[in-house]
Amino acid sequence: MTSPTVPFLTPVKAQPHTPIYRMHRYFARRPFNVINTLIKYYSRPGDIILDPFCGGGTTVVESLRLRRKVIGVDLNPMATFITRCEVMNLDPEDVETSLEWLAEITKEESNTLYQTPCPQCGAEATTNWTKWSVVYICPHCNHPTVTAEAEKLGPGKYACTHCGKGFHVTNIPRKADKMLEQHASCPACGFEGMKQVTAEDIQRCADLERQFDSIIDREELWYPQQVMPLDYELRKPNNLICERFSDFFSRRNLLALTRLLRRINGIEDQKMCYFLQHVFTSLLGWTNRMVTDERHGWALHAYWLPDIYCENNVWNILKRRSNWAVRGKQYSQKEIGDYYVEAHSAADILWGNATCWLLTKSSTNLPLPDKSVDAVITDPPYGGNVQYSELSNFWAVWLPETLAVENLINSPEEAVMKRYKEGEAERFEQLLGQVFSECCRVLKD
Repeated sequence: MTSPTVPFLTPVKAQPHTPIYRMHRYFARRPFNVINTLIKYYSRPGDIILDPFCGGGTTVVESLRLRRKVIGVDLNPMATFITRCEVMNLDPEDVETSLEWLAEITKEESNTLYQTPCPQCGAEATTNWTKWSVVYICPHCNHPTVTAEAEKLGPGKYACTHCGKGFHVTNIPRKADKMLEQHASCPACGFEGMKQVTAEDIQRCADLERQFDSIIDREELWYPQQVMPLDYELRKPNNLICERFSDFFSRRNLLALTRLLRRINGIEDQKMCYFLQHVFTSLLGWTNRMVTDERHGWALHAYWLPDIYCENNVWNILKRRSNWAVRGKQYSQKEIGDYYVEAHSAADILWGNATCWLLTKSSTNLPLPDKSVDAVITDPPYGGNVQYSELSNFWAVWLPETLAVENLINSPEEAVMKRYKEGEAERFEQLLGQVFSECCRVLKD
C-alpha cells in the first residue's frame, strides 16, 4: 500500500449524494467524495480496506468503485443489508422490470384504499396525499382544539380555540385526528389538484379504521407487532401514543404496506426478493405519521410526531422510490458491476477472488489475521449523537427473517452512549478502544 508520511490535511468540499446512496436512507452518512478522496490517498488498487463501522456503506461503495477490496463490518443488520443492496450485482433492467410488475399487481388493491369523490366529475378519484391535524382536549374547558386552527404559543404549546387559554400538549388527552385537505387525481376526467374534504372522505377513513383487524384476519396478512421499549433514548412524551412501531402509520397506510410486503415476500427469485425488500423499507420513511409534507420524508434522527402531518399514498411512494432504486442500480452497475464478488470467509477476501466481505457482528473481535488489511477508513459513532439501533428498528421489525432479528436489534456491544444512563461514557470509551485495538492488530505496518 501507499505509506504517506504526511496525513491528508487538504479540505474537501462535500458533494451531494449520488443515486446509489439515495436508494435508502441511513443515518449520518459522510459525503461520498470525502471518503473517496481518503481511500485514493491512503491506498492503491487491489489493497484491502477495512471499515469497522460500515453504516450506510459509503466506504464499501467507494472502495469498490476505486477497485480496492473491502471488508465492511457493522453489528446493525440494517446497515449490512442496505450496504449489500447498494453493491450487489443486479441487472438494472431486471430491477426495473420487477418493480414495474410489482406496481402493476398492487395498484388496484392499494389505490382502492385512497378513493375519494372527484370534485369535478363525481367519479372515483385517487388521493395522492392527505394532510391531518392532531386534536387535543383543552385541560381548562374540556373542548377540542385542532392544532392547525390554533395559535401556537411556543414549542408544544397552543391557545385553546374555545376558551383562549394556553396549554402544553404533553400528556393531554386527544380526539381522533382531523382530516384537513387532500390532493387527488381523477382518471375519468383528468382532474388533478387540491380538493375539499367531504363527509364521505371522513366516513371512509372511519370505516377502514373499524374494519382494519377483520381485513387483516380475512386476508391472512402480517405486520410487525413489536412494542417500542420505554427505556429507549428516543422515547419522548411526544411519541408515547405509539406503543408499537406499527402505530407510527395510519391504518390505511399500514394495510397498503402489509399487502405490498406480502407480494414482495412471495417473489421466488431470492436475490430480487432481497433487493425489493430493501425498496420496501425505503418506503417506510415516506409513508408514516412523522412526515410533515408530501415532498419530505422522515428526516430527523428521532421519532417525532408533528401536530400536522401528511399521509402519502403508498403506491405513489412505491413508484417514486422505484425510480431511485433503478437509478441507484444503474449507477452501481456502471461504477462497480462485475467487480463485486461477495466473500464468505477471510480466505476469500485475503487470498481469493472475492472483493467484498460484509459482516454483521461487533468489530471488537474481527475474524482476521494480524497485519492483513492495508487501510482502515471509517466514520466511528460519536457518543450519543445517533442512536443507530433504536432508529433502525423502525425498518428492521418488518424483515425479521431476512435480517435474522428475533424481536428488536439490541446489542450491548453497540458503541453508542445512552446519555441518561450512568457509566455510559466509560462503556462507550471501552468499546471504541476495543474496536480501534482490533483495527491496529489487523492493520499492516
